[in-house]
Amino acid sequence: MLPKKFRLTYWQFYRNPHKKEKLLLLQSDVFIKKSEVHAPRFVIIVPKIIDKRSAIRHKIKRIIVEAIRKNLTNNLKFVDLLIKIKVNLKDKHKYLYDEEIKKLFLKLHELAFVQPSNTPQDASSPKKNIIPSPSQSGNGSSRKTTIKNN
Repeated sequence: MLPKKFRLTYWQFYRNPHKKEKLLLLQSDVFIKKSEVHAPRFVIIVPKIIDKRSAIRHKIKRIIVEAIRKNLTNNLKFVDLLIKIKVNLKDKHKYLYDEEIKKLFLKLHELAFVQPSNTPQDASSPKKNIIPSPSQSGNGSSRKTTIKNN
């Protein structure tokens, strides 16, 4: 299971007001929405059409979660993903899901759903000017600063 900060329900994804984009991959459809949260969040849907047995559907979901865990990068931020599986693959072909998730993350990097690593602030927060206090400019022993919001 993914950590809680990476999980999302279908209804939370649906209520997100941003426009969704669709990516078509071989084994799945992926819907992407921008998000206000600093971590990527995932919804994984395995429909009943794939297999009637819930044990098989949960097994497929666990395989996908492990593939996400392996390939998750730190600079992927501000995105919600809904992954809807189209094909039932057996255990011996589970590496194909891993390759699919790798392709998905590469496409997300191409579509610029990544946070640039050289900027310390995100775009959603107000810009802040850090002004050193008079005591800091003297001998350098005090580390006090004042933060001024624009």
